[in-house]
Amino acid sequence: MGAHVIKMMGYIQTLEKLGKKESVSIARSLVIGRESALSILKRSGKLKQSEHQSQGLHMRRNLAKRDVDLRVGNGARVDALAVGTYVLSLPGERASDLLGLIHSDVCGPMNTQARGGFQYFITFTDDFSRYGYIYLMRHKSEALEKFKEFKNEVQNQNGKSIKAHRSDRGGEYLSQDFDELLKECGIVSQLTPPGTPQWNGVSERRSRTLLDMVRSMMSHSDLPISFWGHALETAAFTLNRVPSKSVQKTPYEIWTGKCPNQDEPKTYQEVVSSPDSEKWLEAMRSEMDSMSNNQVWTLVEPPEGIKPIGCKWVFKKKTDMDGNVQTYKGRLVVKGFRQIHGIDYDETFSPVAMLKSIRILLAIAAFHDYEIWQMDVKTASSMENLKRMCT
Repeated sequence: MGAHVIKMMGYIQTLEKLGKKESVSIARSLVIGRESALSILKRSGKLKQSEHQSQGLHMRRNLAKRDVDLRVGNGARVDALAVGTYVLSLPGERASDLLGLIHSDVCGPMNTQARGGFQYFITFTDDFSRYGYIYLMRHKSEALEKFKEFKNEVQNQNGKSIKAHRSDRGGEYLSQDFDELLKECGIVSQLTPPGTPQWNGVSERRSRTLLDMVRSMMSHSDLPISFWGHALETAAFTLNRVPSKSVQKTPYEIWTGKCPNQDEPKTYQEVVSSPDSEKWLEAMRSEMDSMSNNQVWTLVEPPEGIKPIGCKWVFKKKTDMDGNVQTYKGRLVVKGFRQIHGIDYDETFSPVAMLKSIRILLAIAAFHDYEIWQMDVKTASSMENLKRMCT
C-alpha cells in the first residue's frame, strides 16, 4: 500500500468520527480514481473554485487540467485527472464553551534532564479560552496518568465535562488504556492524520512558544540548564495571563471569570472603589504625613513656561510567609521616565546590597553564635536639595 494511501485512510477515519459524509466520499474517491472524484466535485459546485473550505476540505491552488496516473493501494497505476491540490483537515469551528475541546501534545525528550529527572512535558490547552496546563514527565508513558490528573482537576473546578480531545497520533495517545478511558468518559477522540503535526496547530504553537520563553529566561540567568522545568512552569503561568490574538480577553479571565492581577489597584479611582478602600486611603495618608514630616518637598508656584514632572501612586500589599496580607503600602513616586538625560539629570545612583556581603555577615553570625535581628525601614528619603519640580 502506498504511503499516500495510508495517509488518506487516516484522513477517512478521522472524518468518519466527525460525521463529515461528503468529505469522506471525496477522500475515498480520490484514492479510487478520477471519475467518482470529479462527479462529487461537480455535484458540489466546487470544481472551478480557486480557494474554498467546505466540510473539512481545503483547496490550496488550481492545477492545469491534464491527465496523470496514480499508484493506488494494490500497486497498480490508474488514470486520474488533476483538478487541484487539496488538503483534508479537521473542522475549523472553535469550541463554544469551556472544556468543549482540549488540545494536547507531548514534547521531548530534552537534551538535559530537569531537576527531578524530568525529560518530557505534556500540554493541555482549552480551545475556548486558550488556558493551558503543563505537566512535567519522566517518561512518555506517564501521559495517561497526567491526563487523568488534568481531567479530574478541571472538571471539578469548572463543573463541566471534557467533550473532545485532539492530539496527534503519538503512541502515548494510541494506547488501548487511553482509548478506553476516553470512551468510558464519553470524550470524543480527534486524532490528526499521520504525518501532519500542523493539524494539531494549537498544541504545536503552544509548545513552541513555551520553549522560546524558557530559552529566553535561561539565557538571561546564571542558573544551570537543569532548571528549565521551573522556567517552563513560569512561562505557562505567564502565558495564561497575557493577552492573546486567539481570544478577546486573557485566557485566565475567561477560564476563571476574574481579571488577573486585580488584588492591587493601579489608580486612585480603583482604590476608592475597592473593598479595602479604607486601608488603602490610610496607607496614602501615612505616606503624605511621612513626606510632610521629613520635609521632602516645598510647595512653590511653577515658573512660567516650565512643565513640572508628574507623579503617580504605586500600591502594594506586603504578605507574610503564609500569604496573609500584613501591610497596605502606598507610595507617591515621580514619573522619572519623563526626564531627559543631560537636561533633567546627569547621573543616577541606586544603593543596593551585595549578596556577598550578606553571606559574609551570616557566616560570621553563625560562627560566633550571634543573634540576628531584622528591621524594615519604612521610609527613606534623600536629604540632598534637588532643583527639580514635580506636580
